[in-house]
This record gives sequence, structure tokens and C-alpha cells, in this order.
Amino acid sequence: DAPDYASHNVVGTASQVSAMARAGVSGLVQASSMVVYGGGRELCPLHGEVATRPRMAADLAAGRFEPACIICGAPVTWGLVGEDARLQPHNAYAATKLAVAYWVRQNAVSDEWGRAGIRLNAIAPGMIATAMIEEGRSDATVAPQLDMFEQTIALGRAGRPEEMAALLAFLAGTESTFF
Repeated sequence: DAPDYASHNVVGTASQVSAMARAGVSGLVQASSMVVYGGGRELCPLHGEVATRPRMAADLAAGRFEPACIICGAPVTWGLVGEDARLQPHNAYAATKLAVAYWVRQNAVSDEWGRAGIRLNAIAPGMIATAMIEEGRSDATVAPQLDMFEQTIALGRAGRPEEMAALLAFLAGTESTFF
């Protein structure tokens, strides 16, 4: 999968912005992902915050899909990832997302892009009330994690798709001359 991730996320973004520059497009909004923080924050009931071990073929064959403590092998629960969490992309997908986020950060203020009037924005919206989230609410394992995550949101709820659509329309539109 690594070549596909690199091709779609990194090369795809580079191709997109190059074509935009040639066409005179004046803005781009790039979505990001929490995956750049790694697997999240895993908590072992015996050892507290731990790293998890890679999924083993025997675990998958036995139907054990959840991560396990790297020390004792016990199932872990998920904890909240703080704003100060260090970036730790553990897989090719995460690394390519991080590369795109860094590219936007570096180029948004460059002579070639930002100072030339081409606005670049990257957003990482967090939890948005999508069909996938609703499906997770019916899962006994996932639902408590979603509830815990939702409690960390200042408004106490997930974002709505129409709110994201309005933000994206504004950032990409002609009224957004500063962002």
C-alpha cells in the first residue's frame, strides 16, 4: 500500500497544486488527519500509557483485532490525544499525510504561493458527524471511545458536515482574501 499512499497523498497533492498554479487558481484547502499522531494514546490496565505491539498473524487469525500492550499483551483502551502530543506517524499513510501538512505549512507563506496571492490552508476538523461515526455509536467497543472524544470538544458535540462545507466554501472562495 505504501506506493499508493505516496502516490495519492504526496504526488497527488503536488500534481494538484502544480496544475492549480498553471491554471491561475488562487486557493487550496487541504484536509489533514489525526493519523499523524500515530495510533493514539493507548492505556494498559497494568502498565498505564504504553506503546502497542504490531498486530500478529496469530491474533488476527483468532479474531483479536485490537492492539495489545507491548509489555504484557493485555488489551489496551484508548485515551485522549492531547494538543501537545508529539507527531509519530507509524505507517506509510500517516507519513504521507504529515508530508502534505508540512508542505502546506512551509509553502503557505512562500514567495511562490502565499506572497504571490495563492492562499493555502490545511484543516484538521476532528470529529464530524458522518455515517461512519453513527455506525461506530452502535458498536459496544467504539461507542464509549467516541463519547470520550466528544467530551473534549469545546461545543460538546461533533461537527456537522454542513459546517465543514461552509468553512471549505469560505476558505476556497473569493471572500477569503486573508486566509
